[in-house]
Amino acid sequence: MKKGYLAIIALCCAAMACQKNAGEIEKNDAKEPPVLKLWAGADSTVPLASLKLTGSAFTVSNDHPEIAQVTTDGHHLTIRSHKPGKATVLLKNEQQQQFKVLVWPIDMLSDYPGNWVSVAKDGMKSYVTVRTGDQKLTDSLYQALSLKLYDNGVSGTFRYAFTTGQFRFTATKTAHGIKEGTWTYDRLRLTLNYTDAKELYQVIPVQSINVIELRSVLTEALQQQFPDAGITEVSTHQYLAYQRFL
Repeated sequence: MKKGYLAIIALCCAAMACQKNAGEIEKNDAKEPPVLKLWAGADSTVPLASLKLTGSAFTVSNDHPEIAQVTTDGHHLTIRSHKPGKATVLLKNEQQQQFKVLVWPIDMLSDYPGNWVSVAKDGMKSYVTVRTGDQKLTDSLYQALSLKLYDNGVSGTFRYAFTTGQFRFTATKTAHGIKEGTWTYDRLRLTLNYTDAKELYQVIPVQSINVIELRSVLTEALQQQFPDAGITEVSTHQYLAYQRFL
């Protein structure tokens, strides 16, 4: 591998993925409204039937629109969440019947620090995408970035352990030691700061709030480093499941 390719590992990753968040509905007893959890900064669309709402035309009121914007087309509830918190949404149908829904955007800072463990199931498996016009560069990039994924697509072989005290984290690969650093999080963007490097990831909810993809896109940075290599896409995709305690 050429020396120029080794520098690839230390490059910052900029993630630009669009979000289609998988919300999670918590059904309470009949006296309590259903709770819809989703990641703050993401969107979610929920069938009204899943919330047991009846009617075809609804008016919507929201006690905290700064937390989440909620609209309906008569068939689905669409949530655009802005920041962590709780918003009580009141829907009134054409018969003037009222229904309450609690919308609860969460994030990694206040709600979901802890342990995130590699997962490979239900079609999810961590992978690398490399598309260039230079086969040697393609091979070198693929090998270097595959090593950075740590888990090799096997459940439970890699984890991030986040703490909120001093915002420290450890990255552990089975039988291969520990990497440590600090972390920051803002609106579905996670930054990991090591001693000699910084990595930026887009947090993409998958299936539920408890499974995420960490995606890093290096295309633009590598196009600048190798302008004649015909680079069209370079990215890594790592799937993690949440476990507060291990």
